[in-house]
Order: sequence, then structure tokens, then C-alpha cells
Amino acid sequence: MISETKIQLSEHQVRQLIERALPDSKPIDIRELADGWCIRAYWVNLAAHVPIVLKIGPHSNTKMLRYEKNMMSNEVEILRRFSHDKRIPVPEVFHFNQDRSLVDAEYFVMEALQGDGLHRVEYHMNKLSKLAINRQMAKILKAINSYTSESFGYFCSQHMAWYAALKEMFEWLYLDADDFSVSLPIDIQSFFAQFKAAEAAFTEIDTGRLVHWDLQPGNVIVNKHNGLWRIDGVFDFERVLWGDPLMEYNFGPVGKRRFFTLFYANYLWQSRNEMIRREFYNIYLMFVLLIENRCRQYQQPDLVKNVTAYLDVEWKKLNDLLNSRP
Repeated sequence: MISETKIQLSEHQVRQLIERALPDSKPIDIRELADGWCIRAYWVNLAAHVPIVLKIGPHSNTKMLRYEKNMMSNEVEILRRFSHDKRIPVPEVFHFNQDRSLVDAEYFVMEALQGDGLHRVEYHMNKLSKLAINRQMAKILKAINSYTSESFGYFCSQHMAWYAALKEMFEWLYLDADDFSVSLPIDIQSFFAQFKAAEAAFTEIDTGRLVHWDLQPGNVIVNKHNGLWRIDGVFDFERVLWGDPLMEYNFGPVGKRRFFTLFYANYLWQSRNEMIRREFYNIYLMFVLLIENRCRQYQQPDLVKNVTAYLDVEWKKLNDLLNSRP
């Protein structure tokens, strides 16, 4: 994915970073990983070490969205925390550097997960294999969501109530939209009037749970074991926050997978308050996509048109829900 936030490195610079991180290991093969919308990554084969991935954050002068503050350190913190949890297969982190002495960016080196990205192979799987993967992904996501906190929000800004945290998250997006000259389809006054009207729906969430928010097929590594597909790794915890698991990408209209919700909880979120919250989470994701499209210069000409049309539908659905009798 081409993106303005991805810092470009020469092969010499990549070698320097690897030698700083792993002094006894010599890179013998380096290739850039094309996936990803924000962070540049390289797969590196080493002479005396397991293959590694180098992830390098944006240049310090790159204008980012407010919620992306400390995104590299957040991911490293979570990967290290999960390294002792056998329920959640994550790569080992070997080195994290924030001194910006070799390049003006944070970077870390982690174990390279062998296998295929789920997004590259799932269309070749039969129905039973897809269901088995969905069941395992739901189990992993539930394990991630089992981590709790007394506070809510992104790691860089914590609140004691989910409503207050999410309100700030939307406020940040409207500020980001102004910064990047993006006209969001829902005016700020109308939006926050409806958000206030929905406050009771968010007070149901009394415990902050760790939300991955991006457990999509591109962030899942799979392999065949004795002829059966299995998930061997999940990654990209840059956008983690403490909040409502219903916010997860996997429960929204874009990330829905067959029987995933039932595998996760044996329950379908169908109460009025749950549907109201999910509509706000859908709108949040669409706002992010509109702003990112401008600030990162994605080369996807139909994105704005499609997202705007989707937002029109979601806003109407939300208003209908709020006007319905509890």
C-alpha cells in the first residue's frame, strides 16, 4: 500500500538498523513488505538468526492523527505482554529503539511469522476450513478482549467512563479533519447532539476491555498442519485501546465473517443499546478512513465516494434507532 506516512529507507539504512538491534547477526536478504497502510516493514533473512521483520514508524515531522500518538510503543507493549499468553500467538520482539540516532523514526525488530496472510489464501479454502479459521480467530479475539482496565480510551489519553473516552475520540477526529481540510459528511453540532442523546447506551460498559480494532485477515498468519489450516500468528496492535469489544472490526459490516459472533460469544448483539453503539463505531471507522485517505494520499479513487455513501446510510439508521421507543 502506497502511503505518505511510510518512511523510505535505503538498503544500507536497513542494514544499519538491523546491526544496531542484533549486532551478531548479518542481513543476507532484505525485501519490503507491501501490505500495511501506515508503517513500512521489511522482511530480513539473517545469517545466524531466525528471520525477522523490521517495522519503522513515520518520520518525526509527519503529521499523524491524534489517536496515533505512541502507536509504535503501544504495539511493542502489547506484543511483550502477550508473549506469555499461549492463547494469543504473537511474534517475539527482539529490539525496540526510540533514540532516532540512525533515522528520525522509532523502529522495532520482531520475529518474522512464517506462513501466509489469511487475506491471500482464504479464498482458496473450502467452507469447513474457513469456519475452522473463523472459530480460532474468534477464540483469539476473545482472549485479547479478556484483558481489562479500570480506565477507557487510547493509551495516550485515559478516562474513567467509556462515554467520555469515545466522545474525546470523536472530538479528535473532527479536529484532525480540520487539520487536513477534510469535510466530514456529518456536521459537528448534529453529530454531538445525537451522541449526547445516546449517552445511556454507553454507560452499560463499566469495564474497559482491550480492543485490537484491526484484527482483519491481513493481520493474521495461517499455515497448514497435517492438511488443516490453522492460525499461527496475529499482529498489528498499533491501534489498541481500552473500550467496548463490540467496537472490534470483526463485529462491523466490513469485517463480518460467517458465524464469527456466535463462535465468539454464542450471542448476537441485538439490543437497542448495542445496535446504537455499533452504529457509532461504524461511523468512527468511516471518519478515520476519510481522514486517512487525505493525509496519507491513498491511491484509491473510489474510497471517498463509497465511504460517504455508506455514512449516509449509517447516519439514517442511527437516527431511526434513537427516535425509536426504548
